[in-house]
Amino acid sequence: MAYLFFRTLVKLLQYETTNCHRIQLPAFVFNSTKCWHRNYCPKTKLEIRDTLKSVVSIGSKNYNDTSQLILSNRNALSQGTDYLITARREQGLYVTSKSDVGYNNNDSLLVIRTNGNVGLGVVNPSVRLDVNGNVKVSSFNSIELGGGVPGKETNAGKIGYRTFTIDALDIVGAGSNTTNRKVYVFGEGGTTFNGPINALSTL
Repeated sequence: MAYLFFRTLVKLLQYETTNCHRIQLPAFVFNSTKCWHRNYCPKTKLEIRDTLKSVVSIGSKNYNDTSQLILSNRNALSQGTDYLITARREQGLYVTSKSDVGYNNNDSLLVIRTNGNVGLGVVNPSVRLDVNGNVKVSSFNSIELGGGVPGKETNAGKIGYRTFTIDALDIVGAGSNTTNRKVYVFGEGGTTFNGPINALSTL
């Protein structure tokens, strides 16, 4: 058994093998003075480098299994938080957290389902982006509705804070040019305006 162990260790410690270059223990750094690599000294405990593309694989034995990467921030008493990146069976990718601090526990930090739906704070997102919480668009950026629709005027469908005017929230209607853009408000229960109404064209 000892012979088999040391034989395997020697094979892993080789800089090159004839069959596989994907596992290179010389990439480990055990202290600041000892570096196992011919031409490069890794900056972290484990560094993987390859030409053109580096690939790391964490796999399971069946499509109905689960693969998981745990990033842990804990002290010697195991106090702290674990952040988990989980490929959960055929359901999708889940970023979650587990902690002995109650408010750090979250089962849906980020969810990407196999159908492409993304959830932030939503375990089972039902649309392309499903958010449970406030959404903030910083600075003078805008949200565009109808992006990619053929014939749409460039700014049609945009909502933005001071995007086009210096002191207002701008809402641009749908249309193919700047003369036919329209906004239709459905307010069967009533519509309330708090403040004066300024019309720049004939009502």
